[in-house]
Order: sequence, then structure tokens, then C-alpha cells
Amino acid sequence: MDWLVDIFSGSGFGAVTGLVGGLLSKFTELKAKKAEFSFNLRMAELSLKESMMEHNHELAIADKHLERAQVEGELQVERAEVGAFTESIKNANNVTGFLRYVRPAITAYILIGSTFLFGVVWTKVGGLEAFSASELNDLLKDMIQAVLFLAITTTSWWFASRGGNLIGDKK
Repeated sequence: MDWLVDIFSGSGFGAVTGLVGGLLSKFTELKAKKAEFSFNLRMAELSLKESMMEHNHELAIADKHLERAQVEGELQVERAEVGAFTESIKNANNVTGFLRYVRPAITAYILIGSTFLFGVVWTKVGGLEAFSASELNDLLKDMIQAVLFLAITTTSWWFASRGGNLIGDKK
């Protein structure tokens, strides 16, 4: 057994033990470095992923801001168009209001003017006695045609210009 103690306590075994110990140290150091490298690589990947997520988030926010600005711009355009349309309706209502009085004014003017003209002609001619029976008959026919024409014209004008549903328009 002395020989066994001599082997384990000899310098050769010390060199082998030192070599094995050094190799084990290098191996564990390599494993530790590899683990550290893997950790650092994983951390770098996570950091990159986080940066990319932040970047994508910032881009998404910027896109939302851009989209919001576009929608707000479109809304402003729509509001301006509605305002212009409202103003045009007001102007159209003013025109319609004016035109509402044109027809009665023209009718009154024609009625007053024709009555005045009739009175002037009546006194100049000397009444109905100045006409023969055939002339009075022709005058009566013309008057009936004129009254029917005016009655049909005013009635159709009134129906055409009154408010109401168009054909097929159900409210």
C-alpha cells in the first residue's frame, strides 16, 4: 500500500491532478461564459424585441394620430360643405320667398291694368251698343276661352309649385 501512497503523493500525480483540475476549471469557466453569452444574447434579443415593440407602438400611435388628423380634416371639410349648403338653402329660401310674391304681383298687375284698359276702351267705344250681335258672339267666345285658359294655367301652376311628395318618394 505504500506504493499507492507513493503514486498519489508523487509529483506525476500532482501534475495529472493539476491538469484535470485546470481542465475542469476551464470547462466550468467555458460553461459559465457560454451561459453568460447565452444570457447576454437572450437579453439582447429581448431588448431588440422590446425596442421593436416600442418602435411599432410609436408607429401605430403616429398612424392613429395621422388617421385622426385625416378624419378631423374630413370632418372639417364636411362641416364646411354643410355650412355652405345651409347658406345656399337660406339663399334659396330667400329666392323662393321672393318668387312666392311674384306670381300674385303679376296677377294683380294684369288684373288692375286690364280693368283700367277695359274702362278706357269701354268709354271710348260707348259700351256694348257699339258692337253688332256677331261681334258680341265672337267676344263672348274669346272671353270664355280666355277665362278657361287662365283657370287651367293658375290651377296647374299651383299644383306644380306646391310642396309635397314626388312620385315614389315616401315620407
